[in-house]
Amino acid sequence: MIAAISTTIKIYPINVKIKSSDSGLTKEAVLNALAKGWSEMLPSELVRQRAERLLSIHPLRAADAFQLAAALIWAEEAPQGLKVVCLDQNLREGAFKEGFTVLP
Repeated sequence: MIAAISTTIKIYPINVKIKSSDSGLTKEAVLNALAKGWSEMLPSELVRQRAERLLSIHPLRAADAFQLAAALIWAEEAPQGLKVVCLDQNLREGAFKEGFTVLP
């Protein structure tokens, strides 16, 4: 949910309605409606440990470190031959250095 809130705030300034003024839909209302349809998963201790390691060796933001850590765990620490799609330069470089094939 944090990522959704962050993105929404960047796209829609504070107190700006998402739809026309007669709809009454604010960004908070849209996020609350969206939140009913997703499941949030908290990172495990293993993901946290991997993210901490990644932060110490790559110039990643915290969220990117969690994402890469989760991918490494999914890959069972053997990402060679596995592909990830990423447009963020720092995350791309980190994923490549960890052994993933990075697309595009």
